[in-house]
Amino acid sequence: MARCKACHATEVGMELQIYQRAQERMEQLRFELDRLQAFLATYDELSGRKTTTHEADDDSSREVTCSDHHVAAETSFESHSMKKATPQAELERIVVQVIEANGAPLQRTELYRRVTALGIVVGGNNEITNFGSKLSRAKCLVNLRRLGYWPKNQPYEAGGYKPNQASYVANLGDR
Repeated sequence: MARCKACHATEVGMELQIYQRAQERMEQLRFELDRLQAFLATYDELSGRKTTTHEADDDSSREVTCSDHHVAAETSFESHSMKKATPQAELERIVVQVIEANGAPLQRTELYRRVTALGIVVGGNNEITNFGSKLSRAKCLVNLRRLGYWPKNQPYEAGGYKPNQASYVANLGDR
């Protein structure tokens, strides 16, 4: 039985669309897996839990890092951009906790990676730029030149920062 060229072209086009959707979904799932793994690593770091490495249950050689204790994580497959942005005060609280857990200042990009790995939604069309704006508005942080963000009320001797040090704060501007 012969098919017309138009019908065949339509079928091929639909198959291509299905294939492209499957690839997009696979990339979305990889992104979610990367975020989940980063979250677990940050969670382990913040909680002081020792991490162990286990082989995945499937036959792949990929390894999965998990904590000694099981962590119940609720994973949402809805688009990250559709979630409501975390309020500024909550974002600042989490940022300070992440920096304190690190024990040293963090640059914006690394800080963004760690904060979003915890499930924090920054919001906006360009989240990393919006994150930088939110950091600059945070009254509880200072941006130590070449070092990164640090809690404003805590000294950082390695970087020569002391809270309320007029000359240092004057050079940074009021943050």
